[in-house]
Amino acid sequence: MTVDHAVGHNMLRGIALKIVSVAVFVGMQTCIKAAGAVPAGQIVFFRSFFAILPIIAFLAFKGQFATAFTTKRPLTTSRAASSASALWGSASSR
Repeated sequence: MTVDHAVGHNMLRGIALKIVSVAVFVGMQTCIKAAGAVPAGQIVFFRSFFAILPIIAFLAFKGQFATAFTTKRPLTTSRAASSASALWGSASSR
């Protein structure tokens, strides 16, 4: 089985990005646990606040900032995002 050079490079890049993302999430959870008893609302707020900065930078770099936040179902999207953030914050505060 031969692997095209471009495909192999993309596979290694994907593996590296996955390892970096796991390391970042472990670091984030470690910081939350080290902070002690922090209300879930504060955890969700600061996670969202610091997460939006690289997202905005990435979208601006790609030239997709103006169209990135349009959706056909805004209510469904906002409900899903709010629920996910609330549940994540609740789980992280335990």
